[in-house]
Amino acid sequence: MSMLLKSGAKIKHYLLEERLGSGSSGEVWRANDGAQTVAIKFMNEALLASSAAERYRDQMEAEIDALYRLRHPNIPMLYDYDLQFKRPFLVMQFVESTTYDRLIASGEILYIPLLRRLDVLRQIASAITATHEVGIIHRDIKPSNITTGETPYLLDFSIASDSDDLTAQPNVGTAIYMPPLESQLDELSDNYSFAVVTYEMLFGRHPIFTPENVGRTVITTRRMTQLRLKNNRWRIPSQLPEEELPTDLRGASLDKLDKIFESAFERRCTDLTQFVNDLREAILSPANLPHLMKGVVMPIMSEPIKDQATNLEVRPFYRNFDRVTLAAVFLSLLTLVIWFVLFGIQTRG
Repeated sequence: MSMLLKSGAKIKHYLLEERLGSGSSGEVWRANDGAQTVAIKFMNEALLASSAAERYRDQMEAEIDALYRLRHPNIPMLYDYDLQFKRPFLVMQFVESTTYDRLIASGEILYIPLLRRLDVLRQIASAITATHEVGIIHRDIKPSNITTGETPYLLDFSIASDSDDLTAQPNVGTAIYMPPLESQLDELSDNYSFAVVTYEMLFGRHPIFTPENVGRTVITTRRMTQLRLKNNRWRIPSQLPEEELPTDLRGASLDKLDKIFESAFERRCTDLTQFVNDLREAILSPANLPHLMKGVVMPIMSEPIKDQATNLEVRPFYRNFDRVTLAAVFLSLLTLVIWFVLFGIQTRG
């Protein structure tokens, strides 16, 4: 029996308000349960009568199991589910925010204060670590699965697997964030993906690919990743032309970042907390302070930003600045000054 979803419809005790998005396997709605706003993910109706229905039902069950086992401030909570309903669904904490793929694509990511970007990375690293501690591999860590609100959230556990599940398909995920071909499916795969996301958060572009040279299949892309890393054909931070660097890193010493990212891309990153701490220490070194201070000078806006749906293209270094943005930049500068003062006191002590 057909069951179309529409605004104002009631599914059990949930009142549907607005469809937030849809994909090949499901659609997500904002709804209200009478006490709070929630997000409901439904299986697509077209799948119900198809041969893929059981596979996607199992996928939803895996996501439910992962969310049920996880309790972390940067992972949405699972509230309810019903896989026997006409349109199987799960109910989660509603997160009102866009995701970082949009900010990276538009170039706006580079005008979020550097300290804020590092703090977001710290929180998401903590969420991934907590996921691994309960024996779950996320398998699809990318900017579109990280929200941009005051509290960042790691989203979409639909292809997550148990760390000891040897039957999990090795080539399911988003190709440009997957590790080199022939790598095992394990926690280090997630850590590799996070390192790629981190690079994009800092530099505004993917470290390995551009729109013109991405493989057509997952396997081809992963093989290209393997060859380019082996031959050092990736965007090594210290070798980037100054005009390609974000303004908040121009003139700064980036040599230490080369080794940190090289290790992470070779799947030697076993501790994401240490990885983020190493990045922070390398970027916020006393020698870099004068350059970081200069890096927040406002560029002249030449035209509106285009919201492109890709994370691979060259980013425009301009945007409209409102008072909130200026205040954020000022607070970032003030925090940097305070941080270095305290650092100097501790060093002398």
